[in-house]
Amino acid sequence: MMKKTILAAFAALALLACSGSSNSNTDDEPVATKAKKSTFTDERDGKTYKYVKIGTQTWMAENLNYAVPLANEEGSTVIDAEVGSVCYDNKEDNCKKYGRLYYWVTAMGLPADCKSQRYNTNCYTPKGTQRQGICPAGWHLPTKEELDKLTEVAGGKNLAGKYLKATSSWENYDGNTANGEDKFGFSALPGGNADYEGEDEGKDFFGFWNLDSDGNWWSASENMGIYAYSWRMYNSAEVANDGTQAKYYLFYVRCLLD
Repeated sequence: MMKKTILAAFAALALLACSGSSNSNTDDEPVATKAKKSTFTDERDGKTYKYVKIGTQTWMAENLNYAVPLANEEGSTVIDAEVGSVCYDNKEDNCKKYGRLYYWVTAMGLPADCKSQRYNTNCYTPKGTQRQGICPAGWHLPTKEELDKLTEVAGGKNLAGKYLKATSSWENYDGNTANGEDKFGFSALPGGNADYEGEDEGKDFFGFWNLDSDGNWWSASENMGIYAYSWRMYNSAEVANDGTQAKYYLFYVRCLLD
């Protein structure tokens, strides 16, 4: 009964998302600029998220901030399993602003050993299959192809960064503005990234990089076992690029409505 209730709720959400952006596009302005953001609540922790329809897709309009504790290998005090999430610079205020940084296996909802096993059937997600992963019920971690579709709708690789970035926080090193225009309500922020550096004086130590400089997001698509496709924007460019990154990095998650 609970499962049916959740499914029904998100079916209604999908209808709301569609009806919220049914305005006619009579000029050169992207249709999504006329759509108002709506909200939904993640039943797991009660957090509320904005979402917006862009083209035929409905995206969360902010990064996921669902806490998953860091995990150790059995019998070890060192976090080397690469499972879990952190706030940038270990500061809760950064989670509130940027969301949480996740290991790829955590974003996918997979066991730790999937970080490097290319042909493990427990790790494999067939192409075209939606992977809920760490996303709330009714949402999923986007594939590379779904991110490519968003990029194309938002002006192509050369302009998608400009149109999808938030209108604040993005600034060039020389002080000139590189802020986005946020024409689609996606409101991407330059939250940087992280990786695990090891243990220092009995404490786990992370390296945090590129806050206010770039933003990085995971996709559900793998590349040769130890890598996965990611999506990136920069403070100094208008592009949105996809590339491959090692699964030991921690990036952000944007969920896509099923």
